[in-house]
Formats: sequence, C-alpha cells, structure tokens
Amino acid sequence: MQQLNAVIEITNDKIRLVAGYVLDEEPVIIYSVSKDIKGMVKNNYIVDHEGVVTALKQIAYIENPDIRLKLRVKEATIILPPLGFKVFSSRKTTNVVSDTNIVEPLDINNAVNLVQKDVTESSSAIVDIIPSMFTLADGRRYSQPPLTAVSKTVEILANIHVIPHDIMKAYTSCFAEANIRVKGMVVSPYALSQYAAKNNNLPKSYLLVDMGHAMTTFSCVGKSEPFGTQIIASGLEGLLVRVSDSFGISKEAALELLNLYGIDHRESSFRPVIASSVDEYGRKTNFSQDNLNTIITTYLEEYFAKFLTPMELLLTNIGNDKAKARTLPLIFTGSLIRIPGIKEYIIDKFFTNQSISFLRSETIGASLENYCACVGGLLIANNKNGALSNAENKVGLVSRS
Repeated sequence: MQQLNAVIEITNDKIRLVAGYVLDEEPVIIYSVSKDIKGMVKNNYIVDHEGVVTALKQIAYIENPDIRLKLRVKEATIILPPLGFKVFSSRKTTNVVSDTNIVEPLDINNAVNLVQKDVTESSSAIVDIIPSMFTLADGRRYSQPPLTAVSKTVEILANIHVIPHDIMKAYTSCFAEANIRVKGMVVSPYALSQYAAKNNNLPKSYLLVDMGHAMTTFSCVGKSEPFGTQIIASGLEGLLVRVSDSFGISKEAALELLNLYGIDHRESSFRPVIASSVDEYGRKTNFSQDNLNTIITTYLEEYFAKFLTPMELLLTNIGNDKAKARTLPLIFTGSLIRIPGIKEYIIDKFFTNQSISFLRSETIGASLENYCACVGGLLIANNKNGALSNAENKVGLVSRS
C-alpha cells in the first residue's frame, strides 16, 4: 500500500479534503470529504477563526467502518485562495560549491535562495517557487535539478508565486491551531492548471474561469501555468439568493431545487409545480420549471456581462492584448457549473467565438468538479513541483490509526 498524501482546501462555503496517492502518474483517491463552513469565510477572508479551526479538527479524523478505514490527518498540503495572487519570473546563477564541480542539493538550494531574494515586497509571502529550467555552464538544460552533473555554475529559471502575508498567516494559523502541519502550499489556480494539464484534450494556454460559491476567479494560463488572476464577487451564492427571494424559500431549499431541476428548456405540455410559497396573508403561489428557467437565465445574462472587464484587465496586466479575452480558449470549473443544464446553456448562448471546455475531476473517489483543486494539489505534492516544498519529503501526510 502506497503512503498517503492529504490535501485540504478551505473555500467560502466548505472545507474539502482528499486523501490518496499517485500511481503511474494517475491520482488515486481513497477518501474525499467536505464539511460546510457557511458564514466562517467571506470572500475568501476567514471571519470565524475558531469555527474554521474546529472544523479542521473534525475533518482531520476520518472513520468509515463500511470500508474499514480509519485515518488521522497530521500533515497536509493546503490549497490557498488566489486573493492578491501574483507571479514573478526570476533567472539566477550560482557557482557550484564542490571542488569537483559536481552539482549537489546545496547548489540547488543556493540558486533557490537567490530567487527568493527577488521578492522585495514586505507585504508579500512566497507560496512556492516553481522551477521551469536549470541550465549548466556548457548550455545543457534540465527540467529537474541536475544533481550529480558536472558544471562550474547552475542557472535557474523559475516562477515565484506570492500572496499577501496576512492572507497566508490567516490560513496557516488555522492549521497550526488544529494541529495539522502544513507540508506544502499551493495557490488554487496553479492546482487547477496542473490538474487540467493531465488531460491531453484540453488546451495548454487558456483563460481559467473558476465559478465558485461566492466569487469567480479568472486566471490566465500559459503552458499549463497561471500568470495572473482577477476576481469578481459573484458566483453560485447570487443565484441562490435570487431563487430564494423569488420563490420565498430558504437558500438551502433553493440549492436543492437548483440541483434537482436546473435549466430545462425541453418542450412539454405538462409543467408540474416544483415549488410553492405562502405569503403573509396566507395566499399560495405555485412555481413551475418555466419560472426557474427565467430566474436562472436572467441571472446568467447579468453574471456573464461582468466577465469581459476583468478578463481584459487580466490580460493587460501581464502584457497581453486585451482583445484576446474574446478569442482565447476558456476552461470552466467551480460549483456553479454543477447546476444541471448550465454547461449546455453556456455553450449555446455565450462565448460563441471561443473554444469552451469544462474541468471535471474524474478520479475514482473524487468525482465532483469541486475536488479538482484538491486532486491537482495531490499531483503537485507527489511530483514535488515547487522548490520550497521540495526541501522536504511530502509523502506520508496521513497516518493510519
């Protein structure tokens, strides 16, 4: 049995955990679980620290007698939100220390340390450093650290992922108080892009649109790596409020209704009542699929009308032509696309000049779209993509008790 990795993501409405390993470059999930934390995180800011800590302690203990599974998570790779996410590129060269000019781990660490010094913003914290190439003095190039190669120098080309220091501290302190050691950190757009990179049918350069519960994140991905992010405060929550207010039902009932019926434009003479409400005077109002269709489509039209500005700003900020916002391939993920019929409606009604794909987690044990970031984090932890997280062995994050 392979040793297990744990990956935990805190979002605006849930904490998600996967436990598994990677075999022959394929993720194998033995357990996946989520826990509601509504009201504890708002727009990716933790507003109920103690509540999140308690939820982490609860989710870290896994017991499933049906499959004779009992796990206690002691260490985990964590998925961080992309608030203030920035990517810096750095190229540094260091001299090989050994008299024999054999490249050793110390030389790679020295090169990474030089890269770290490129981040001079005191308010920024480094999530990880992602090397893309190592070059030796004679021009030989490697995608992995060229340990044991002979050279007088080692040059590293790497991307530095940073987020605001206060955001990182808010999240990592919750894990510390829950007695879960952070073995590695991954920002969510990078986790999603690495999961997408496994699918050869998906493009390698695209705009990633994560339609989450309370926020929608746009990331520009080139060669399977994110280079920038923009965020708007809209998502599934807005649709829940719209249905709840229109039908006079709770948001929980609205979510159940959306998951059950979604958008359905099939022609039918039979339109049964799908929801009812009673006003303060005792008058009853019935609602059909047509009423739900109207609410959803109206919301989506308003929602997608907000997309162009952040997409253009994202491309401009990284030095690209903003016109590409209308032509680059789009990959959608997140909770909103789980509503039945929304994927088909997006394809039929929006972004008609662009290639559209949807990111799904088809890994056994984590079949829902909302686990994609966790599965991507598992792949990163296994491959030790990051130079900082590579300093330690990231295997063995879960112990059987």
